[in-house]
Amino acid sequence: MATSGITGVLVVDRVGPLPHDVPDSRGRYDTIGRTVYVADRPATAMAEVLQPFRAQSLATAKDADAIGTDLDSYRQQLAEDLHQRGLPAPGDIPASWQLVRSLYRVRLPRSGWWVKIDSAPTLNALADAMHGLAGQLTLGDVCGDDRALTTQLAQLIRDSTLDDGTMPLGISFPSKTAYGRCFAWWNRAADANTNPTDNDIKLIETRSLDGAELRQVCTDWNLTITTE
Repeated sequence: MATSGITGVLVVDRVGPLPHDVPDSRGRYDTIGRTVYVADRPATAMAEVLQPFRAQSLATAKDADAIGTDLDSYRQQLAEDLHQRGLPAPGDIPASWQLVRSLYRVRLPRSGWWVKIDSAPTLNALADAMHGLAGQLTLGDVCGDDRALTTQLAQLIRDSTLDDGTMPLGISFPSKTAYGRCFAWWNRAADANTNPTDNDIKLIETRSLDGAELRQVCTDWNLTITTE
């Protein structure tokens, strides 16, 4: 189930490992309830959401190598063939994809603390809290794609009480694209079925995705913004 609005996210009911036959659609730091992800700047947000397009584009290099052809020629011929059939080519950013999405500028909570996941104190505290069951945690572990581990660690952090007696807002973490930082915010009020507080994330502005930031990342990654 998913909620709507700027905090519209999947409502998670399980952390840690999932059954082998269940696809894992959870975010890296999802916990029981609602986790909202925010980037520190538009370019970071663009890089985060464009990763599948870049992966699709880069995959064509293996295909070209497998059949022993020049990569540029292969990509050009593939794009022509797909476009003739009315389909996007690998690396195309369709207008339809842009039209159903918006870029939101939000105000983060004004008080409270984020747990910086990529810091020595956090790694040490998590390893101790797991009683060694997760081994010697590294940045590769806590910032990796193993949702069975990262969601379990996120839940442990969410349930913790900080030194000042408050509960953490969420997790601050580096975007694996290296374009900036992101935040995983836990919507505790919604999870408790209570009214939003003045310290919750607030929408400030909504605008189209198409802008300098989208074009910057597309240029960096050789992606093509199409009009169809």
